[in-house]
Amino acid sequence: MKVDRRKPAKYIILALLVAVAVGALFRHQKIDSAYSEAEQLVFAGAYQEAVEQLEAISHLHYRDTEALLRYCEAHLEYEDGDISSAYVTLRKAIVFQYQPAELNQELAEFRALVEKEYIAAIEAQRKKEKEQQEERIRNGVPYVGMPEERIADTSLGKPSEKVRHNYEMKGGKSYLANLYDFYQNGKFVFTARCVDGVVTEVWDSRDHPQEPLTADPEPPTYAGPSVEGFSNPEDFYDWYMDDFYDYYDAEDYYYDHGGR
Repeated sequence: MKVDRRKPAKYIILALLVAVAVGALFRHQKIDSAYSEAEQLVFAGAYQEAVEQLEAISHLHYRDTEALLRYCEAHLEYEDGDISSAYVTLRKAIVFQYQPAELNQELAEFRALVEKEYIAAIEAQRKKEKEQQEERIRNGVPYVGMPEERIADTSLGKPSEKVRHNYEMKGGKSYLANLYDFYQNGKFVFTARCVDGVVTEVWDSRDHPQEPLTADPEPPTYAGPSVEGFSNPEDFYDWYMDDFYDYYDAEDYYYDHGGR
């Protein structure tokens, strides 16, 4: 009688397939159970517990796991008073595909609330900064970064009507600088230098007031590199490379200042 030796092997393979199927089913049920528990936590507003539950299965990308996780994180940031972070989190792609319409509606309302408060917070911050800047100008003296148009609005009052000038090199280009001198009780106490509409330097002599300026002294200034002695823009750029943005910037300067 011939024995079919293949039958035991068939039974083993079948048993393995059944075991794999059962394991997969058990794993799916376990994931689904964890996910369902996380959903219930979200619906109950227990966002921290929901985050912990969702993070445990986030690598599986199961159903709305990632969207729910972002949603809970935004709620926690909002509850901590971090409107900016909540706003940024909600700006990410949070789309529920497996949630009831009620949660989608809640998401839309939450987004609208956070955006409204975020905009209000930004406006309040800008108003505060503007008020601080105004106070600094009105009660202080000209400072680096202050708009030139406010030069007469500080505690020093209006500067001398005689505005002095020199020049400053920026990116290989020459800019006219305005120098404003301030006097108190007939003595020189302060100078502010402005370039391109902004205060760039100040000289404070209030602790040692000086007699009125008679000659017209000016702070040292850099008039720019000379093109004399250079027969071409290449040599000129090689020598003054640090003074220009690139070769073409130096080339324009070379020809604009008499280079041949």
